[in-house]
Amino acid sequence: MTTKKKIILISLISLGVVLALSLGLCVYGAVQFKKSDKILSNVTYEGVYLGSLTKDEATSLLMSRNLNTSNPIKVTYGEKSFEFAPDGAGITHDIEGVVDQAFKVGRETGIFDLVKSKISYIPLETSYKEDKEVFADTVDTLMKANNVDLYNYEIHIYENSASVRISDDFKLVDYEKLYNDTMAVIDEKERSINLNTYRPEKVTAEDIYERIYVKPQNAAQETVDGKTVVTPHTIGVLCNIEDIEKALSDGKTTFTIPVTKKYPEVRVEHLSGGLFKDVLGSRTTKYNSGIIGRTKNVTQAANRINGIILNPGDIFSYNSAVGPRTPAAGFSVATVYTKDGLVEELGGGICQVSSTLYNAVLYADLKVVERRNHSYTVTYVKNGLDATVAYGFIDFKFQNTLSSPIKIVTSVGGGVLTITLLGIKENNNTVELYTNTVESYPFTEKRVEVSTLAPGEERVKQNGSYGYKINATKVVKDESGNIIRRDFLGTNVYIPLTKIIEVGPAVAAEEPLPEVPLEGGEVTVPEGDGTSENKPEEENNETVAPNEPVSPDAPSEGENTDLPENDSEISSGEETENIGENNEPSSENSSEEVKVPGENTPVTEDTVPEA
Repeated sequence: MTTKKKIILISLISLGVVLALSLGLCVYGAVQFKKSDKILSNVTYEGVYLGSLTKDEATSLLMSRNLNTSNPIKVTYGEKSFEFAPDGAGITHDIEGVVDQAFKVGRETGIFDLVKSKISYIPLETSYKEDKEVFADTVDTLMKANNVDLYNYEIHIYENSASVRISDDFKLVDYEKLYNDTMAVIDEKERSINLNTYRPEKVTAEDIYERIYVKPQNAAQETVDGKTVVTPHTIGVLCNIEDIEKALSDGKTTFTIPVTKKYPEVRVEHLSGGLFKDVLGSRTTKYNSGIIGRTKNVTQAANRINGIILNPGDIFSYNSAVGPRTPAAGFSVATVYTKDGLVEELGGGICQVSSTLYNAVLYADLKVVERRNHSYTVTYVKNGLDATVAYGFIDFKFQNTLSSPIKIVTSVGGGVLTITLLGIKENNNTVELYTNTVESYPFTEKRVEVSTLAPGEERVKQNGSYGYKINATKVVKDESGNIIRRDFLGTNVYIPLTKIIEVGPAVAAEEPLPEVPLEGGEVTVPEGDGTSENKPEEENNETVAPNEPVSPDAPSEGENTDLPENDSEISSGEETENIGENNEPSSENSSEEVKVPGENTPVTEDTVPEA
């Protein structure tokens, strides 16, 4: 055997020995690994490293991580939307199944994974489990909480009866499609889907019954982390499903059934401790009760927030409490602000309720979470102390920062609206509100020609009002009158409201008639060729008075300034009191402040006191 062949033979034998040893080590390692209680190294799930962990350790680790099912998914229906986290709607990672699968890697998947784990990660496939009944219930709850209504029914509950009107466009949520769409985007960065509906073959009595029936519930009181928490009572509404079934079998889409109110044994007023014995803050404003639509809206909104209880830490949302401003909800058409000025729309006037509530909140020294002033001035509260709302766009929110519950109590009627916050006082502090007019901006005048007026006749379609830049401050004093703190409430900018005057068509100047000559004489013709070039100049249909408005200075960074950057940002839902023309800048509003028992020091334009 040549030297070369010997070398080859020795190399092959050595390689065989190495392979045999390696295989032996792998087999030994596999046997030893299968005896262990650990997951194979380099196994991962959704980026979480599970290698070398026991099943219990891996389970605890995955449960502690914020996996993608905690990230919200946005659901849109028309102009409304709501969000939900899949893990709160019955869709979660199958952690138990994932850990079982991780434990099988290298034990039941072959020796290849044992080798692979030495050089790279082994990611597991995503696995979910779901409870579709919980999913549907969660969607239903969120739709109600966010006022996403399919408007299948118009149901009104009275003391002894309930009226039902079934919509011609009756539809139901397609939960199966919604679930599939949710699973399709659950791993995506952009998680937004649409709410799909379908038209059922028939309306069921059970569906209507569930919307009428309310289970009575007793009020409850408990102490959590040193704070008193109240669960308000619920007045029950009882009815017979047989009455609904009969109406449907008769083919009725509008009907009335008898109901019974069931009052709980324990109501909030029965709870001990005098939870609502003190007036925390109160404000009264006036409105013109002769304006029927607006009065109805003010009354409707005030009644909807009356009796609401906020536990410590709770945040009140005006839009959530009042709900959408629709005819079915009992709202009427009245004057509102738009980018085009004053128009008639549903819900006009409910901003008086939000503004009155805002003042009561300030006097109660509670935390304001969200608030915005109107685009134009209003008359029912001081400039700088109003709070506009527009459903789906602009909200008014505040938080109960006390250690005990508070209750909203409203009184409305006879042109007077009073909102009071009741609770337990934690100190004897008083609150004073100050406003200061920084700048004023004159309004312009616009003349518009209309054919319905006689030539030379004119009328005011819309009165003008000045614009202002106003600072507002809240001063809190102790019972001895010493200033505890001064809170700057923000800079409020109101744009001028243009005065619009409608005028009749201008009278056109008559051309002189040619002179009629005597017999044999010449005809005198006016200069020119008789074409339109020599006709009198026509009046312009629109003219603007020369007093142009002064543009307000840009606010300093951080100021609560609500002047829109352009007309499109002026919400179409801002409600207003009827506006009178302001011929001069004034720091005072026309409405008189009414003092009520428990109301704090009224607003003043005086200089804010120094500490």
